[in-house]
Amino acid sequence: MVLLLVTSCNKVENKMESMIPDDAVMVAKIDVPSLISNLKVEFKDGKLVLPEKFAKMLEEKGETFDKDAEKLLNAGLDFTSSFYFFVPNDKEFSLVGLVPVSDPGKLKKFLTEEVKVTFESKDGMEIASQDGMGYVIKDDILFVTEGKDPATIVNGLASLKKNMGDNASMVRALDASDDINVYVHTKRFKEWAGDNVKVEGMGKNGEMAKMAFDLMDVKSSALHMSFADNDWCYSVENEVDDNSDFMKLINSITTKPSAELLAFMPKAENMGVLNLNIDGEGLLNLDMVKAALGEAGNDPQLQQMLDIFKSVKGPVTFGVAASQLNPEELSGALAFKCGKSKELIDMLKQMFEGSYTQNGDEYVFGQRIEGYNASLIVKGDVICVTMANRDYPENMASVGDAKSVLSDAMLGGFVALTVDNMQLQLIIDGKNVKQGKVMMCVKEDGKKLSPLDALTFFDRLSRKVKGL
Repeated sequence: MVLLLVTSCNKVENKMESMIPDDAVMVAKIDVPSLISNLKVEFKDGKLVLPEKFAKMLEEKGETFDKDAEKLLNAGLDFTSSFYFFVPNDKEFSLVGLVPVSDPGKLKKFLTEEVKVTFESKDGMEIASQDGMGYVIKDDILFVTEGKDPATIVNGLASLKKNMGDNASMVRALDASDDINVYVHTKRFKEWAGDNVKVEGMGKNGEMAKMAFDLMDVKSSALHMSFADNDWCYSVENEVDDNSDFMKLINSITTKPSAELLAFMPKAENMGVLNLNIDGEGLLNLDMVKAALGEAGNDPQLQQMLDIFKSVKGPVTFGVAASQLNPEELSGALAFKCGKSKELIDMLKQMFEGSYTQNGDEYVFGQRIEGYNASLIVKGDVICVTMANRDYPENMASVGDAKSVLSDAMLGGFVALTVDNMQLQLIIDGKNVKQGKVMMCVKEDGKKLSPLDALTFFDRLSRKVKGL
């Protein structure tokens, strides 16, 4: 029976994949059985059974998600196979959905009652249209279309000369074992956006946005979402030529990953850090930055600051910490490495007119800003700006997970939050232009919660920080 089920799923999935054009701008595959299993959702006797904590939260909020889902569950769709959605390569940039059907009669009744459409039979198809949306039921597949006549779209998909099987990048992106996989032809998307997104009237911001957009030279991207092992995990893989102008540009403005500035970040029960490894001179040499500075770049004082910024090379780290989730407990720090720290000290001495303290090679320029104790600390080649309502004796250099990700990522981040007996951990691991991921999990009393139950953490968090 299991073999027959798997064979049946493969047949309908193969049929749907044969109807996805190889030049589609975007294709999404939702592995419904895997998604349902990893979200810890169950179907019993036609009823939807949600994880306990999540179901209780919905009940308290008066939400009817489960009732709506039960209607869909009994609508005649086949939840043992994957669902597909794609954006064809046309000027309309419309969306097409391919959903397997287990009971065409049930589905037709559901759409008639819930979507308020009227079907007509034509050429072996059940066809309905409303408000620019088309619905076609044919060969145990529901086609959901936008724009053109739905029957024309379906007939066109059934007679494709080339389908997704002829696009190796697309197959590779969708063949991953994650719950949701998305392929994006980034280059084609850029072309479409360039034709449809207007920047006129946006001034310099529009010019900078267009320049940044034009610089990006990613051929295609694979996006993945997985809820396995009670984790939320989003990852991306970009296809980029190593010798492309884009990669050369990225290499010119970034440096080798380092977690050394964690020693300047405050540590508490609730904390977060974001780290980007940059080359200041490379950044200032970008045409888009020069255009943004314009004539202001000729100002002598600004020029002095820009010369100092050019010497910034290495990690730029920003961190915050609070023992309790309220402003009175908050402490923040921004640190970076600067090759011209002595020149910066001289400039600061003039600005603060001797209002500073010195201890060996450490200079502290203190101020009171918006009720916070603010200070600018220069220690060797490290510059650290702090704003604090409370001093924390420990620093994040001792946080293993934070140190691990920041040591190996061009863009890295770590967040830890505690609400009552629940703890959230978030990791951002942007290794390079080609790959990156974001991972999150929530524990209660040290045990991982299921992905849906983990959402109750944010409900509690919103109550804790309400009004801040």
